[in-house]
Amino acid sequence: MARRTPPPGSFSGGDRLERSFQTTRNRSSNQRDASNRECVVLPLYFQRPGVAEAELERDVRDTIRRIFLGEGAPGGMLPRNGGWLTGRVAPHSFPSWLTEADVEFYATEFARTGFRGGLNWYRNLD
Repeated sequence: MARRTPPPGSFSGGDRLERSFQTTRNRSSNQRDASNRECVVLPLYFQRPGVAEAELERDVRDTIRRIFLGEGAPGGMLPRNGGWLTGRVAPHSFPSWLTEADVEFYATEFARTGFRGGLNWYRNLD
């Protein structure tokens, strides 16, 4: 069966993945080793109980603002010497779809229950 080529300008996830492998393959082994030492894959960060909880529960209201509105690390990679919130900046104002009351509701609930339940989903991945 012949491989179909997507029309120009369309997105193909396989093409992006292939380019990613080519980029990795073209880097020198020293560059790859340094990159791997500096970053950790998102699901691995959540594996050790207590690590992510400590970060996320330090200031629950700020965490909620950063999760809903902040921009995260691209590609699911986190700085090894940081955390999931590293680089996420909470904006000063809310978009029209989110109110201060919404943030307060979620912050109150997560302060009461913690983040462990949601993080356990990552811990149970095979």
